[in-house]
Amino acid sequence: MPADFLTALERQRYQTLPADLREEDLQASCWLTPTDQQLVAQQRRGSNRLGFAVQLGVLRLLGYLPPEWYRQVPDSLVQFVARQLALDPALFQVYGEREATLTEHLRVLLGHLQVRRWQPVLDAPWLEAWLVERALEHDNERLLLTLALGHLRQHGILRPGIVELERLVGALAERAQAETYRRLLVLLTPKS
Repeated sequence: MPADFLTALERQRYQTLPADLREEDLQASCWLTPTDQQLVAQQRRGSNRLGFAVQLGVLRLLGYLPPEWYRQVPDSLVQFVARQLALDPALFQVYGEREATLTEHLRVLLGHLQVRRWQPVLDAPWLEAWLVERALEHDNERLLLTLALGHLRQHGILRPGIVELERLVGALAERAQAETYRRLLVLLTPKS
């Protein structure tokens, strides 16, 4: 398996918000629960309430927050959230002007969603060991990447950038081959 296996278009898809979101995706990821609504209401200005709620939806939808995500949000997502909050969708245009606001909102949302950021030193070895077991069953890099994304989400970890994950998955071939050899060697060694 080569270290880089995604095409440029596939890599871009993993790094950006989809332009066209289905109603089911909006309902599943961007519907604000009563608890969400209470948290959103704590934000002072309308633009911050709307931006905070949109950021919540993006995190639920992707399990990741792309760089400058607020510049990529489809109108359908902003309108869906704005309707729930009875706010003008145009308020979202000023969200993101202050980096400190975005950072603080992300910190609060991570706690609310009970997720944490990817920590390479802590998470890469754990994920890699889990992926080696999957690589013994499947040698399809794209499937392994999909499984890794699901596993991270299941464990409440925001995924890292796609290039980092792609390289981690792409480097598994040698480890999986060595592990297969190690497991078979025990079976093939004659008993004394």
